[in-house]
Amino acid sequence: MIKQVLYGKESRDKLLAGVQKITKAVSCTMGPSGKCVLIGNSVYGQDGLVQLPSIVTKDGVTVADNFELSDPVENRGALAVKEAARETVKQAGDATTLTCVLSESLITNGMKLIEEGANSQQLKKGMDKALEYVVEELKKMSTPVKGDIE
Repeated sequence: MIKQVLYGKESRDKLLAGVQKITKAVSCTMGPSGKCVLIGNSVYGQDGLVQLPSIVTKDGVTVADNFELSDPVENRGALAVKEAARETVKQAGDATTLTCVLSESLITNGMKLIEEGANSQQLKKGMDKALEYVVEELKKMSTPVKGDIE
């Protein structure tokens, strides 16, 4: 397999394109009035390409899991969002679409700051501090569950 090597703005632009494409596909499912997505799959069988039954879903992680791009660099960007959605399912069980939208926003704005000359390491440290702050604020607002939480 031939490796594609990209640097700087060119690599960031392709990664960002993949992030934006998967987010566009997933974000339409957001909320109670979100839209359904039709997913068509196929596999190669003994007789060539075999069409699998279509999937109609409003579940963001299902859309993300079935999302793949032909460009390997764009697909790598989409994989970052897909992994965030999967981790959200493991930890919270819901809000995967929101995770995709927030991930896209963080990546887009982070890359914009890097283009403007920000230090990527300092940007990451700032995001980590912001995360700690938000988690602490959410803990202050939360109401503990009483009784058997199982």
